[in-house]
Amino acid sequence: MAGGNLLFWMQARQYGTIPTQGPVVQASFSIAADYQRPSKTRPYLQRKPWDWGYGANLTTIAGATNQVLLP
Repeated sequence: MAGGNLLFWMQARQYGTIPTQGPVVQASFSIAADYQRPSKTRPYLQRKPWDWGYGANLTTIAGATNQVLLP
């Protein structure tokens, strides 16, 4: 930190999830799943070299300003 502020290059491209002022408490929660994955109940599915999935990320920041973000 330079003069109590976070350096620009440490915060860049983080979608607002890195606060510029401290002290803070930060927590991130993620959930993700593959779209189609072979399992005991679906053995007919073939594992593919490329497939898609879905997910969500929630970040909470408590400090000088409180935020809840979905980056």
